[in-house]
Amino acid sequence: MFEIIGYLIGGIGVFFVGMSLLGHALKQMTGRKLRMLLAKWAGNGYKAGLIGYVAGAVTQSMSALSFIIASLVGVGVISVRQALPVILWANTGVGLLVLLAFLNINILILFVLGIAGISYSFGKSSRINELSKALFGLGLLFFGLSMIKQGAAPLSDTEWFKFLLIQSHHSYVLSFVVGALLSFIAQTSSAVSILAITLTLSGLFSVDQTIIIIYGTNFGSSISTTILASQLKGTPKQLVMAQVFFNVVAAIILVPLFILETFAGIPLVKALVFQLSDQLEQQMAFVYIIYNLTGSLALSFAVGPYARFLDRCWPPTREEEWSQIKYMHDHAPIEADIALRSLDQEQLRLIQRFPIYMEELRNCNANACQATLDSLHNAFASVSKEIEAVISDLTKNELSHEISERILCTQNRQNHLGSLDALIYDFSTLLAGWSNSPSAERFRGLFIESIDTILLTACDTCESNDADDIDMLISITSDRNELMQTMRRTFLAEKEMSPEDRMSFLQITSLFERVVWILGRIGFLQRQMAELNRADNV
Repeated sequence: MFEIIGYLIGGIGVFFVGMSLLGHALKQMTGRKLRMLLAKWAGNGYKAGLIGYVAGAVTQSMSALSFIIASLVGVGVISVRQALPVILWANTGVGLLVLLAFLNINILILFVLGIAGISYSFGKSSRINELSKALFGLGLLFFGLSMIKQGAAPLSDTEWFKFLLIQSHHSYVLSFVVGALLSFIAQTSSAVSILAITLTLSGLFSVDQTIIIIYGTNFGSSISTTILASQLKGTPKQLVMAQVFFNVVAAIILVPLFILETFAGIPLVKALVFQLSDQLEQQMAFVYIIYNLTGSLALSFAVGPYARFLDRCWPPTREEEWSQIKYMHDHAPIEADIALRSLDQEQLRLIQRFPIYMEELRNCNANACQATLDSLHNAFASVSKEIEAVISDLTKNELSHEISERILCTQNRQNHLGSLDALIYDFSTLLAGWSNSPSAERFRGLFIESIDTILLTACDTCESNDADDIDMLISITSDRNELMQTMRRTFLAEKEMSPEDRMSFLQITSLFERVVWILGRIGFLQRQMAELNRADNV
């Protein structure tokens, strides 16, 4: 029994590590071209359904596939609305497993892990390394599920497991509950369904009993998926819960039909599978497929409302909202002038987000504040990556001298914004974790208000692009060495300060000076960009 528990716990741990590694690698390697390709495929409901069907048939696991698709949605590769047909029709693809009994992919998983590990160890290209990490995460994800199934497999041979199945023979409700429970324990609805079909062939179950057990096994798989998704938030959670509700909807439709057919004698599902085949095992396999096909068809006609329902229940996190691109579109043709205007708007959005760092430092305690600081920093990196990709695409075209100058200024400003975000993040992190002594609190407030004032000025300057505002930004970010020396002398003269507080203060003042200097450089770049825009308009 301890071996079974060890496999289950170890498998869950490996699964979560694989999911985390896969999501991180996808975030690093997904670019505009891949997003455009996937968005194009997923933008067509029929193609998205076909992709889902094939993916379900290949992966054999809706738990794994829903987490993979959730990772793609989480990093912005496709939207929830585009991903839903993939999830819905993947269930039908997984249904083929019951017809094929078991398609063992354990050896394939080991090959994927081995190739990915070797490739990462000897790969020199960052792109190859990220792809290797993604494959390794994918392999770990499936390997974790395989460990869970391997640990749970001996349960099907235990007396109490078979006892539950046999006892359910006398009650349709109990059959449904036992099917759901065993599917949750074994972590696979298909394996429990195949076991039930095998017992039916042995004469232990009636056809009606087997049908309701198959319904229960599909419903029970939602329980394990819900538990595995407990740590997810935002749009990734939407996709995983879409799979959960898929099984609920199919059960809501098919269980009443089963009751009508069994007690009222109306020919429905059982009559249909009897027409499709005269072999019992194939008939019951078709029942499994019909269950998943019913959910796919029902929800495919309500994808829009379904997506809105999921969004209301699990809205995007703040980090996801901050990571979204507003003005640049993957499907739009890249015209230099339009692209540069879009880039300017996206950069303005990034600049306007910097004061949120200071707002959080004012209003939150250290732990809660740090989570928001991390979200802001990660979101900046996501948007910055998109901006840099567009700039890179623009430089591949034949450009006029004026456009080239504007692109260079935009690129320089993005580099400065990246440095500014890193500095403000470090500055804010130090302030959030600084001492709560009276002197530290006084200087913390002074630092926050000083930086906030300059940041708000920079926001107004970049938005108005007014010459007077630009001059003001350059003026207030000019040499502040004398002021900083005075602050250092004043603070270091405090006798009750610990050595750690003094060191933190020196680090904070150093970061403060660098933040101000970068803002000054952004002011000069803004002046240069304003002059280029005026010359271009003339």
